[in-house]
Amino acid sequence: MSIEQQLRDATEAAYKAAESYYMRTFRRPRIRFDLKGATAGMACYGPWAIRYNLPICQDNKDTFLIDTVPHEVAHMLVHELFPYRCKPHGKEWKTVCRNIGMKEVTRCHKYDVKKHVKRHKRPYVYACDCQEHDLTALMHRRITTQGRRYNCRKCTGILKFVKAN
Repeated sequence: MSIEQQLRDATEAAYKAAESYYMRTFRRPRIRFDLKGATAGMACYGPWAIRYNLPICQDNKDTFLIDTVPHEVAHMLVHELFPYRCKPHGKEWKTVCRNIGMKEVTRCHKYDVKKHVKRHKRPYVYACDCQEHDLTALMHRRITTQGRRYNCRKCTGILKFVKAN
């Protein structure tokens, strides 16, 4: 069975657990497998979808299916059960997580994502009053073409161009 199908099945199982507990039906989201970077899953309310990060899932399949899938389903359920504004990982979300069978309710995953996250090269050296800073090409372009200013977080001095590596 493909990993995509396993994610669909785990999502459906979480919805079935919710329907059994709450004695009502819930609309199903579209399942997408296009999430990148360090985020394992994401509940999207505009297009009513759940997005999963396949590379992270493939590296952590068992815990992903047990923890991440119900985590995202709980977000979707909270959105339907509590129409007023709730905190993303607030008491309502934690309650729904427990009600659909999650054993360990956590806000963030602990997956090793180093190989899944792209690091931006920082070839431009800028300096302030206290140290040098390596900036990305995008930040350098914003400074040179748009007149954007960046300040040091330590001394609050304005960063000035030194050299390109």
